Amino acid sequence: MSDLGRYYAAKIRGAAALALYDRSSDDGRKQEALRYLQAAAEHWRSYSRACIAQYTQPHPYSRLGLVDIPAITAKALEDVEIAGQWKPGAVGDEKAKRCPADQPFRK
Repeated sequence: MSDLGRYYAAKIRGAAALALYDRSSDDGRKQEALRYLQAAAEHWRSYSRACIAQYTQPHPYSRLGLVDIPAITAKALEDVEIAGQWKPGAVGDEKAKRCPADQPFRK
């Protein structure tokens, strides 16, 4: 489970760095995002190895049905590719989806 936690932590850090790159065009932020997302993929691989050692794959989960943890590694690697091809300004304010329930703080 620690590998899974590390995976999500690295993925969130990578997404945040990519968002900062999107706004600033700072190539350092893009490189940071790529490092985090590559680390996330490695954490997923480690998690996958642990799952293979303990469970059959694909493994049945009560609400999800069959889940093939090793096959999901391709999705983690896809995140790295997406970040590598990212162009600044790809997500403008008009494309950002806001929850209608989100309201700014009012006094």
